[in-house]
Formats: sequence, structure tokens, C-alpha cells
Amino acid sequence: MPPAKPIVAATAVLALLAGPIALSAAPPLGVNYETGNGMDLLNCDGGNTAQIATDMAQLKSIGAKWVRIEASTTAESGLPSSPTCPKLPALQGLRNMLKGVESAQARPLIVLLVDQYGAAARAPYHAWLEQLLAVAPESAAFEVGNEENLSQSTEGYKGAPPGSYPYGWRFSASDFGSSDRTGVCPQDPTKAADLDRAVSSYVAWLADTYAAIKAKRPHATVVIGGLSSWQAQCWTQKLGQHGAYHYADAIAYHPYGATPSEAAATLGVFQPIVKSWPKLLAIWITEFGFTTGDGSSRVGTEQVKASNLAQTYRLLSSRVNGPILYYTARDWPLTTAQWKQQCGSAPCVLDKPGSNAGHIPGTERDVSGSGLFEQLDGRLVQEPAEKAFDAAARAP
Repeated sequence: MPPAKPIVAATAVLALLAGPIALSAAPPLGVNYETGNGMDLLNCDGGNTAQIATDMAQLKSIGAKWVRIEASTTAESGLPSSPTCPKLPALQGLRNMLKGVESAQARPLIVLLVDQYGAAARAPYHAWLEQLLAVAPESAAFEVGNEENLSQSTEGYKGAPPGSYPYGWRFSASDFGSSDRTGVCPQDPTKAADLDRAVSSYVAWLADTYAAIKAKRPHATVVIGGLSSWQAQCWTQKLGQHGAYHYADAIAYHPYGATPSEAAATLGVFQPIVKSWPKLLAIWITEFGFTTGDGSSRVGTEQVKASNLAQTYRLLSSRVNGPILYYTARDWPLTTAQWKQQCGSAPCVLDKPGSNAGHIPGTERDVSGSGLFEQLDGRLVQEPAEKAFDAAARAP
């Protein structure tokens, strides 16, 4: 994922139907709705059922088929209860989100996240997963992990010391060359061993999760967590070497790039490896996009972003048959005061004793919320990319 992630616009789907791809041939379309926030914010946002209903009505109107929501084993960190962020029982926020997805006549893709996975974490994780399966509808698909090939990720565990690794793994970005965006396997035996241990740890988690889900939902789709297009080659090769394909029905991928052609071209490294595996896995695109904020996928205007998204979708849809879900479609600069009016990670944290309530880091420049939910409140955020998508759909 790029350093800063903006939001998916609901009407993006209209633009995807423009161009040479026929509707009948297009892969199913979807959006990321509640991602990158962790369970605290999912529970917080999940309390606003009126907003969820409004959002889901928009998604239904444009025919979105998949809605991606992250769920994590991370315990609540003590966010204060407030009218905009009510305290909810465990998994209640997810229940509310899933009910909304059902009302949109879409299917939920639930991303399963853990801090670490090992002998001590196994029993509590399985108990949590049993509870989640009891909540999730039969139509749900499950994505195990998110960008697990990155050495640093937003899913780093709470309280982790500086320089710690996501999921408890020990490999680092220095295992690859700093300019090697492909991620060729290192020749150094110590670095290679680091990566082998990380992949082995992930596959153990994937295998346990696959078995638990299939025991309850034999026909559910289990997806290998979306790999970042940054340095994906070695990790994908090692997934095959460790037999990850035995424990999945599909594999997800996140093709980010500075341009549509660059984003789609990253499949050239990933796709042939997956196709060489003994078991055929469908390829899902569970994130891609551009930003007018910070990041390697930065573009100058919302109009350019709209055009890039439509072009990228058309390029991707000629390469994969699985669902394609937007991560980003618009972002807009928000002031500290505007952030405080929303139930998001920054305002909730600022309500804590001893916090600096006068300023939210990052709001001096363009910032993007994580997920669709926070940014569909028209009182706070303008939606220029939605108009641009609408125009793109009508362009000759």
C-alpha cells in the first residue's frame, strides 16, 4: 500500500463500465469500506447505523458486489464512549456493518488480522474466529492477512517497540535492496532464512484458519491476504515452496503504481508464479488506487485520479477474473477541527486524558481517512472525484 491511503468513491463503478470492457465480461466490482482502522474504529464506526444505511444505499444503487471490511483480534484500547463513538459489545460493530452489506445486496469480504501467531496465540485466536464465524453470513469470503509480504505494516501490534515487525515476523526491508521494487530473493543465507521463517509462520496461520473456516463453512472462499506489489516476487515464490495453495481458494494482490500501466504491469512479476502452482487459485484485486495526498501513487487532481482509476480497472479486468475492489477514489484536505467532528482514530485518541487536543498530526496537509465510511459524510467532505467518475462514464 502507498504511505497515505485515501478513499473509495461509491460512484466509481459507473466509470468502470466505460470503455471496451463489456458488462458481462467485467469482473465483479467492490469497494473497501472499513479498512486500516483496527477493531476499535470498526466498533466505533459500526455504532453509526444511520450512516451505514446511507452508505450502503449508495453502494446498492451502483451495483457493488463486494464490500471489504477488516476485523482484528486486537483488544480495544480504551477509546472513550461518546455520542459519535458509542461503546459496543464485542463484534457488534462488525454485526452492524455486515447487516448493512446485506442491505446493499453485496457480499462481505472479511479481512482477518492478528498481532502475532504462535503457540500462545492459537487458542484465543480460534475462539475469536469461532465467534466471528457465528456472526458472518454464509455469503462471506475471508481474506487471511493484509500485505503480509511487507516488513513494516499498519497491522503492527499494539505497544510494539520501534522497528518491530508485523505479525511477530523477523524479516526486514534490508533483506532486499532498497531500490529493488521486485523483491528478488536475497542470496545472503541469513536474510533468506529470515524470509523462510516469516513465510512458514504465515502459512501455519493460513492453514489453521483455512481448516477452522472449512469445518464450519465448507463452501466459503478463503483468500491469501493481499500481497503488496512492492517487493512481491520472493514472497510469492516462497508461498509456493511452503505449499500455501493447499490452504486457500484464491490469492489477493494490491497493484499500486504511479500510473495505470505501471500498476497493471506489476502483475507481470506476481501472476506467472501463482499460475505455476499445482493448485489453480483465482486472483482477486482487493486494493488499488491513487491519491491526491502523499504517496507514490500521488496525482495532481481528482479528475486525473478518476481517469487513472477507470484506466487501471480496464487493464486489470483483462488480466484477472476475480473481484476487483477499489481502495481509493477521492481524498480531501481536512482541518483538525473537521477531524474532531468525526469518529475516527485521531479524534477518539485526542479525547484521552493528557492528549494534545489542539492539533492532530498530519492535518496541516492533505490527509485521507482509512476506508469509505468516514468520508461519505457530505457535511464535512466534498466529493469531487464522484463527479469526475460520472463524467468519465459518459465520455465517448
